[in-house]
Order: sequence, then C-alpha cells, then structure tokens
Amino acid sequence: MVITETRRDDSSWIVEGELTDRSALSDELADFCAQYPIYHVKKAQESLEVTGIQTQGEVIELTAPSSFNSN
Repeated sequence: MVITETRRDDSSWIVEGELTDRSALSDELADFCAQYPIYHVKKAQESLEVTGIQTQGEVIELTAPSSFNSN
C-alpha cells in the first residue's frame, strides 16, 4: 500500500491600493516594473488549508479554515 500525503495552503489576498511612489525601488527594479502597476496587498483573514491523502490512486481531501487549524 502506498500512502502519499500532501499539504497545500490556499490564501486569498486583498488589494489595498496601487503603489504610486516608486522612489524606494532600486533603479533596476523601477526600470523592470515601469510598464506594470504595483499593488499593496494584504492577506485575507480567512484562508483554506487542504490536506490530501492519496491511497492507491484514490485522493481524499480534507478542507478546513486555517483559523480552525491549531498549527
């Protein structure tokens, strides 16, 4: 019997706004990102943690809010 356990943390992020003052960026980073917007983001309060256990081709996924996890 082969048992494989995997763990994946899925997180949601909230955009708080766009970075307009790029003076803190290095010249190289400012040049690289010049044509792209840069956003301030924060991690959302509620995330999901998925634990999958695979036994002989069958996958069982257990999902719980990360706030439920004691880790």
